[in-house]
Amino acid sequence: MARRLLVALVALTLILIQCSDDSVNPINPNQTPQQTPPVPGYGTLFEIEEGRSAVIESDDLEIGFARVVADSRCPSPSNVVCLWQGEATIELLINGPGFDSTTISVSIEGLIGNLRMPNDRSVDTLGYLITLVNLDPYPEIPDHPGDPEPGPNVARLLVLKKSGPDSIGVVVINNAPPEQLTGDPYTLKRVGFDDDGSLGITISYGGGCGNHYWQLYMSPSSFFESFPVQANLYLYHYDDDPCKAIVTTTVRFDISSITDLYFEMYDRHDPIILNIYDWFDEIPSSRKRVTYFP
Repeated sequence: MARRLLVALVALTLILIQCSDDSVNPINPNQTPQQTPPVPGYGTLFEIEEGRSAVIESDDLEIGFARVVADSRCPSPSNVVCLWQGEATIELLINGPGFDSTTISVSIEGLIGNLRMPNDRSVDTLGYLITLVNLDPYPEIPDHPGDPEPGPNVARLLVLKKSGPDSIGVVVINNAPPEQLTGDPYTLKRVGFDDDGSLGITISYGGGCGNHYWQLYMSPSSFFESFPVQANLYLYHYDDDPCKAIVTTTVRFDISSITDLYFEMYDRHDPIILNIYDWFDEIPSSRKRVTYFP
């Protein structure tokens, strides 16, 4: 009898193991897990469909689009008159190393195009700055009764990570115009390479009692033909700090995305001149230059 009971318990355990499918979506159990390609690093725009999630590889941070909480955005077409532009709010599930799963809500105003950078509706939590850049589909008034229903909700997000003394960011390569890559003011002091090969950028800024986020961008996504070739880099600064004491710090970035792009284009490893621009209001001018020798 005991042997039969043991066999039954083993069989039941195997059944439970088989039924506890690791592929169950923690956000929406009725959907299969997300198929969104991993996001290489912070500062990269990425999209998530409602009920799915994406992982930022550089920090093993998972962000899931749980649901649309509300959407009161003024509908298109543009001849609709609204007393208020409205807003849309979505719920995100944040899961990462060092903290329990956390649910946050982030919003976007109506009657705007894509927001490229953080804004006053960005959410600062757990050392991350999360911005809802776009939410599709945008509400519309159908032209004809019986028009097809809009597709699934898709959120476009931008995530920045708070820079610390031991953190190393990644360089994001895109073709954004420089005026979108400047952010809040700072003064560029010096640049150079650390022993581990990361690019160290020393800056000073007004602050002392709030959070600051830094992201380094290369734009355009190609090299200027000289010898050695050159790349333009822009340091984006997001300042959520009411204090104005002068602070000097060094932020570091892994430039492997730049060297990988060079090898992809030229199939060899050669020196690269990096032009790191100081903060500017309208047109980039002042810069510091450093040469990377692979």
